[in-house]
Amino acid sequence: MGSIVINYEYAEEKAHELGHTLEDEITLLFIHGMLHLLGYDHEVDKGEMREREKALIEHYALPKSLIVRTEER
Repeated sequence: MGSIVINYEYAEEKAHELGHTLEDEITLLFIHGMLHLLGYDHEVDKGEMREREKALIEHYALPKSLIVRTEER
């Protein structure tokens, strides 16, 4: 399938910046990476990845996702 590599220092900075735990940030990044490995691509799809990611985030009561944070800018 592939690999998921998460930059611990970046995740730690983002967690601090966004006011949630490091564990939550790493979980968000993992979900995002796993969806890419499963074939989802938010750059070209019609929102399928965002919807799947949103459902997982809500299920696990996580803070806003990478896609949602990017869209809010």
